[in-house]
Amino acid sequence: MLVILVSLLTMVMLSGCAGGKTMRALKSLERTTSRLNSTKDKENDKKEDTQTHSLSPIKDVLKAHHINFTVLAASAQNTKGFLAVVQNKEKYYICIYSGQDNKIAWTDYTAKTVNFKENYSIYSNGTKSYHPLIFIMDIPNDNKESQDKDLGIWNDTHHHMPVYVTFEVDNKGTVYPEGKGKLFSGLGLKPSHYQGPIQDPQNINLGYVLITQMDSLKQDIKARNVISPG
Repeated sequence: MLVILVSLLTMVMLSGCAGGKTMRALKSLERTTSRLNSTKDKENDKKEDTQTHSLSPIKDVLKAHHINFTVLAASAQNTKGFLAVVQNKEKYYICIYSGQDNKIAWTDYTAKTVNFKENYSIYSNGTKSYHPLIFIMDIPNDNKESQDKDLGIWNDTHHHMPVYVTFEVDNKGTVYPEGKGKLFSGLGLKPSHYQGPIQDPQNINLGYVLITQMDSLKQDIKARNVISPG
């Protein structure tokens, strides 16, 4: 279709049409090309979404938070929230969204974080002891008066908070916070001891989303052939 339109425009120009007619034909071609490209994009989205779950709701949430990063993969979305692998220029991140609080946070897209369930020791009786997950959670527009204000560091209203979380895995492979489900942090980005409990419920919810939705995210990463984390 596009080749035919280009040929028609060439014929119009070669026939010695007046400049005004040529410009009108060119603008018409541009509008038609734009519609064709838009239709092609929608067809690609539909094709992608028939192979996996739709990324459109994820994109809508990020857009509502004024975030225009490219969404590459995402966990299945539920009332608790979702995880998504996003790209901004050459950098990849994991977006953490808490549906309970409509709050977003980020952490780096690393193998250590994505594959945290594979970091364990095995006792002589065959049981696994999972090592704690430690990651930096970047929380934009965080509350500087919250219970967690002294944890991590601040860059204006961006709260960069190290998170230390212990977890358990049941016989079905489901991850859940260990014991009472406490998350810990400390002073600075690399505290010598993670002895400060994270108290803000919104920050706790973000941490829970990360560990409970990772299996679903990993499945989508594989299904969409997204680049493996570094």
